[in-house]
Amino acid sequence: MRKFLIAAAAMIALASLPCTGIGAATADFKDVPVTSPYFDYIHDLKTLGVVDGIAEGIYGPKQTLTRAQFAKFVSIAFQLKDQGGPAPFPDIRVHWAAAYIRAAYQAGIVNGTSDTTFSPNKPVKREEASVMIWRYAKKQGLAPGGALNFSDKPDTWAAEGISGIIAHGWYGPDVTQDSGVWSYRPQDAMTREEAVRLNQPVDERGSRQPVIAAGTVSRTLRSARQLQTDDEPCEYVHHYG
Repeated sequence: MRKFLIAAAAMIALASLPCTGIGAATADFKDVPVTSPYFDYIHDLKTLGVVDGIAEGIYGPKQTLTRAQFAKFVSIAFQLKDQGGPAPFPDIRVHWAAAYIRAAYQAGIVNGTSDTTFSPNKPVKREEASVMIWRYAKKQGLAPGGALNFSDKPDTWAAEGISGIIAHGWYGPDVTQDSGVWSYRPQDAMTREEAVRLNQPVDERGSRQPVIAAGTVSRTLRSARQLQTDDEPCEYVHHYG
């Protein structure tokens, strides 16, 4: 369990790498007011050095993530290795995230949008992002929760993953329940603020828990820097968390 939580939180840390040595972490996020239901979570992870902004003083809480970006974060955070070979999908052959997508695909963490396409530049849906994390969690031995009743039905392949995410409390105010009926907005795109909450579990007493040790963050960041290439667009480096 702890191993999974550390790896899941590391996903955010990877994307917080600044493009230069001067990061936005030194400034308060002007677009995350104290009244935001995500303020405490973003503040906690920023204090730990886990998250950064997209510009100085700007967090971009409503910005969405692409499937390629999320695959990269999963691949690095979970230390997935690209075993080489042909690209599983023709539309990623020359894409900057091809190696990350291959690694996540080989590990059984991601699938394509069809048998021949990955759609790397499409926004990642909330159900897709949740299932990527849940697949890894399940591989670490976490048991899924029971089947839940949803007002906005997820796709069949995503139902177990979303139920598992909810069962383990990995959600924020973006997920609601009314008389036993849950709303997860599975078809909506995952935003940066929602992703932070997805990766900062709450314990059984309702208290937030730092899910990554400072040393782990440091090691993860060093590893991520080693994997960066000059050809990778800067916008993808710190576009999450």
